[in-house]
Amino acid sequence: EVRMKRTLKDLRELKGLSQEEVAEALGMHQQAYSVYERGASVPSIRKAKEIADFFKVKLDDVDWEVK
Repeated sequence: EVRMKRTLKDLRELKGLSQEEVAEALGMHQQAYSVYERGASVPSIRKAKEIADFFKVKLDDVDWEVK
């Protein structure tokens, strides 16, 4: 079964949250979160797990690719 991976932006918008709100909930600066959402950089495994847990998805369900 092939499942579509969701971008961080998709996940955030589905929750109706701003980047600032997500970043604050994760204990990071909005600029740092924005880098991950734009695909300019990939978070550490630990931070990626925190982000996935926040959105209540599995690590594999998120598109972590650097754009």
